[in-house]
Amino acid sequence: MRDGSLILEAEPVTNPGPKIIFANAGAASLLGCDRETLFGGVLGQILEPSVFGSFVASFDAQTQNGAQWQSEGKVKRADGSLLSVIWKVSALREASGKVLNYFVTFAAHATPVPLNARGEAPISLENPLIDSDPQSIPAPDEYQGDQVSNIRETSRRVAHEFNNALTAILMPVGMAARLATPGSDLLEKLILAQRSAQKAAGLAKDFLDCFRPRVAQKEPCDLRELLSRTLRLATVAEMVDCQLNFTDDLLPVMADPEQMERVFFNLIRNACDAMNQHGRLLIKACNVDVPANLEQPSGQHLAPGSYVRVIVRDFGPGIPEEHMKHLFHSRFTTKPHGNGCGLPICYQIVSDHGGAMYVSSRLNIGTAFDIFLPTAVMPSPVTEAVNPPPVAAPELDSNFSPESVFASEAPVSFDAPPAPEPAPVDSDRISSLLIVEDDDIIRMVTGDISKQLGWEVESAAAGDEALNILNSRNRQHRPIRAVLLDMNLRGPYNGLQTFERIQSLSPDTFVIATSGDHRDPEEYRRMGFVTFLPKPYSVESLNETLNEVLAR
Repeated sequence: MRDGSLILEAEPVTNPGPKIIFANAGAASLLGCDRETLFGGVLGQILEPSVFGSFVASFDAQTQNGAQWQSEGKVKRADGSLLSVIWKVSALREASGKVLNYFVTFAAHATPVPLNARGEAPISLENPLIDSDPQSIPAPDEYQGDQVSNIRETSRRVAHEFNNALTAILMPVGMAARLATPGSDLLEKLILAQRSAQKAAGLAKDFLDCFRPRVAQKEPCDLRELLSRTLRLATVAEMVDCQLNFTDDLLPVMADPEQMERVFFNLIRNACDAMNQHGRLLIKACNVDVPANLEQPSGQHLAPGSYVRVIVRDFGPGIPEEHMKHLFHSRFTTKPHGNGCGLPICYQIVSDHGGAMYVSSRLNIGTAFDIFLPTAVMPSPVTEAVNPPPVAAPELDSNFSPESVFASEAPVSFDAPPAPEPAPVDSDRISSLLIVEDDDIIRMVTGDISKQLGWEVESAAAGDEALNILNSRNRQHRPIRAVLLDMNLRGPYNGLQTFERIQSLSPDTFVIATSGDHRDPEEYRRMGFVTFLPKPYSVESLNETLNEVLAR
């Protein structure tokens, strides 16, 4: 470990402090001495005298119940200089609670920022809270080219899987609704379930639209109110010590409030996750003027002008160096259930606003994100004093009620839905359907419903399996009339590759494309598909599509 590690005896907790019974090479390096000089010494010989008493006396109280205590202080190096460090202290205890040893780690704190002649910190793109290596800042030119396409691909896959799950819900509910007694309580509940699933499908569409390019609706925005509200929302039920620090003269920025809230919400949630929902979070905002001669990292182009600089800084474990260069690549994530599109989206939003985002991190010290946003044009001063009306604190969904969910829609009718017309059977045409779908539930339910609608059904979970079925049926002179083909197939062939092989093997077969990624049906028709059936589909929409194919 590059950080210092010490094992201390439990007593005494008064000057000169407990004896050091172990010290690693990191401790010797930070203190500028040999390990041998630390063994057998006391903690008081390396602590600044002014902080020794309060620091050591807090060991026992701060490490109760297995807690790890974090504190800041200074250590004395062998050459007499003082080094600012962050301490982490934990205790090894007997079953009775008696302390056997204290385990202490310490790491160098940030290097102080030098002040200019006016006593102000000069503008710099290195984070003032973390002494970072500029080489660790990801260069945007390494990922800018593929960023948008990666984000779209990630969101498309998420929406497809979401709509798959909704299809597996909507189809059985539709079957049950057809069999329920008209006017019954069961039918009422089933229709409500159908409508809820359809609303969820609309949410998936909104999700896709969210990650597709959208023109920001910029307006003068007060970051103090926005950051305060976002912090409350993002840290609900979290045991995180949060601190907001704004300058009194903070200028408004020209931004889309909805998009900015998304950026800061994502950064705050990432910080909470990194600290495992415990720790300290600091958010600072101040006005800065970026000069024309500012040296910028490769790929960054922050134009000269007036900006508001927002720093979101956690005191977590930091980001490993090998992850830094991938940080803004979509689909890169270290979270077990993450999708890797959060930070790239934040970066893109900030860039679209004419700003810039930088990151710096050190292991066991923390991570800080710097966001620069252009300030808004200040309005002309008001000649007469006006007392603004008091602004109430924002509330969460204060106008929400369960009844409002369906308020904008037509009243729900609980009459039995009309039974779908059975598929007309033409003696010259065989109503045979091949369902190619890798989701087991959708394949089974769609097959059962299609049989009830009068179709002869075959099914396949992959493209190669579907081609074998088509080939076998052609040899038996029993060709498949229509294929319902999922465009996001797993296996040796994806949906488009399977479609191309079907056209070669059985050119007279009508192929219906289906997907949870909603696109213009004309795109599929131009490729040669007979039509497009978006997921989640209902019993009625499936029947309508199949009848359209059979009528050709």
